[in-house]
Amino acid sequence: MNTSKIGMITGGILIGCAVLTDSIDGLLGLGMFGFIVDIPAALFFGICFSHNNLSMLHPDRALKFLGTIVVEATPASIVPMWTYAVTSTVLHEWRTPIDEGV
Repeated sequence: MNTSKIGMITGGILIGCAVLTDSIDGLLGLGMFGFIVDIPAALFFGICFSHNNLSMLHPDRALKFLGTIVVEATPASIVPMWTYAVTSTVLHEWRTPIDEGV
């Protein structure tokens, strides 16, 4: 089977959820209380990617995932880090060639 680990619909839903998470975080302007949005987001994205056999703590993606958590934890976080992390991970997976031999 020649498909990526993340399908088009799943990738679109994950990117949409990331945009929604950053929008909620930005609109509420929670500052130090941004963890109210960011901890469930980290759990959600970690579980979703893990369910699709893409561990966010794999050495290729760990710095991006942990960096996103650290940046989002700062009170002045205005950068949409969840959108960046999720979109770049999904796009990278879509562009990665599939191994035919198993």
